[in-house]
Amino acid sequence: MFPKDYIPQYLNMAITFTGDDMSSDKATVILMLYIMLVILAFVFAITMSNTISKEAGAIGTLRASGYSRGEMIRHYLVLPVAVTALGAAAGNLLGYTVFEDLFVNVYYTTYSLVTYQTLMNGEAFLLTTVSSVVLMLVINVFMLVRKMRIRPIDFLRGESTGRARKRAVRLSPKLPFLSRFGLRVFFQNLGSYVVLFVGILFGGTLAVFGMMFGPMFEDYSVLAKETMVSDYQYIVKSDRVVTADPQAEKFCLTSLDTDVKGYVKDGVSVYGIQEDSDYIKADIPAGEVLVSESMMKKFGFAPGDEVTLKEPYSTKTYTFRIAGDYPYLASLAVYMPRADYLELFDKSEDYFTGYFSNRALDDIDEEDIAATIMLQDATKIVDQLSSLIGFMDLFMYFSVIMFLLLMFLLTKQVIEKNAKSIAMTKILGFRSGEIARLYLLATSAAVLISLLLSVPLIRALLEFAFRYYLYTKMSGYIPYMISDLCFVKMVVMGLVSYFVVAAVMLFKIKRIPMGEALKAQNM
Repeated sequence: MFPKDYIPQYLNMAITFTGDDMSSDKATVILMLYIMLVILAFVFAITMSNTISKEAGAIGTLRASGYSRGEMIRHYLVLPVAVTALGAAAGNLLGYTVFEDLFVNVYYTTYSLVTYQTLMNGEAFLLTTVSSVVLMLVINVFMLVRKMRIRPIDFLRGESTGRARKRAVRLSPKLPFLSRFGLRVFFQNLGSYVVLFVGILFGGTLAVFGMMFGPMFEDYSVLAKETMVSDYQYIVKSDRVVTADPQAEKFCLTSLDTDVKGYVKDGVSVYGIQEDSDYIKADIPAGEVLVSESMMKKFGFAPGDEVTLKEPYSTKTYTFRIAGDYPYLASLAVYMPRADYLELFDKSEDYFTGYFSNRALDDIDEEDIAATIMLQDATKIVDQLSSLIGFMDLFMYFSVIMFLLLMFLLTKQVIEKNAKSIAMTKILGFRSGEIARLYLLATSAAVLISLLLSVPLIRALLEFAFRYYLYTKMSGYIPYMISDLCFVKMVVMGLVSYFVVAAVMLFKIKRIPMGEALKAQNM
């Protein structure tokens, strides 16, 4: 005997909701992974380039002794690829053991889930492990092949760029000596400062991305409540349900799905609004629609565009011409004149599905209400994304550490490049304060300028990532908003990490014996 009433699996929210709701988590984590891979590629390239520069003399000797380019490339590939593979293997081991409960608890605090079973994930292994090893291999091969084209005689001379030495920039003799010296240091290290800027840009992007979501969700909650159409929206079970409250306003509503190429399927609320509405205060042209601001921004629509929506679990579609947007952020919605709605969906003249109201409608029986959307429901997506906030807390700490390490690596390399010259100025009688003024001031200025210039670029890069990646992979909409405090923290972290490195390097140089410095200089 068959049951009289049932819900198919694809409609059972107890089965499908958690998986569907995690789409935004997955998209955000993968975006974070892409940023990290770009940073890893950058670090790999810089590390390999500096290794070749430091060992130029030894490479030149080996090449002159008969070692081939292929042998040298294989020699320098073994260690970085092996270390990357071991690190990736360790990361998988820790992910499935030590950190498993940490991530599981994030979801258990958000969803009512049954007991889980840990399964190996092939996609995660490909994105995190295989991609890292392949990236290390490709970047190093490219860098080594390019470097090994340099002649052995150039390696023996300590030249690892293969380019002719550029003429020094001519500076006015009217400038004070220390000013000219500082400018000379700046121009001599201009290439290193460009690399430093790129590193700060990548590291800052990762740091801001990790810090932006908490303030973003708070700002979104405020905006969503401010743009709410009414304090209450009652969806009734029949158009025979009436209320005596004069401020209540009838509306029509149906749910359709988006059919926009390149984007995941999204649910859209299509409203039929009565003329001269007290709640939707907008002039909706006949035959056209207004779309919510969230829908306009997510899909990049513009007035005059057409949007096609389809009935769920059906092939029937509807095409609407967009007249403009309506300031509503809580969900994706389409607003059209009630007369157009009734004609399009073939409904009777007295048909409606609900009421807008700014106060509770106590004269409607609860059994006649299918759903009630209240002011606090405007921010339900933030509640649903609380698991993502938990992840972002973890990523925020990780991104800060990555940014500090990147700043340490790059500024350390810039300062070490000038270590011999700094030691020589020490031999010539310059005091520590003068040495800092001559060498570290130029690098300090480069770091500060790089941090400030990276702020608008990071904002643009993350906006691009949201618009062309995150919005295409997640359902619903979160407006792209970054608190200025995130950039302030990023700049402060950069400056603090730089000054720590500069102090460490200056202390190290102070301890170099003068004889050792002269010996190194003559090598």
